[in-house]
Amino acid sequence: MSGNPQGVYLARILAVRDLVLACGALGTEAEVQRQWLLAGLVCDSADTLAGIAAGRGGYLPKRTSFYLTGFALSGVAAAVAVLREQSSAISA
Repeated sequence: MSGNPQGVYLARILAVRDLVLACGALGTEAEVQRQWLLAGLVCDSADTLAGIAAGRGGYLPKRTSFYLTGFALSGVAAAVAVLREQSSAISA
């Protein structure tokens, strides 16, 4: 991505936002923490779709789109895993 300044810029934006969302989730408990996790899930889901669209639409090089989409998708997977764990802990 070093040859694509737009990709570096986008990665930094996503990283800072995810850091803020993670700090919010880690600094809270119970329902408030769940709300932070859901906010992160929504953001990362939208980023995943935007990354796919940008790659298919030719707005970003395919490789940059792949990396940005993968980064966002990892956030989706992490949020879903934590939310499921919390849900099963509540049910038990």
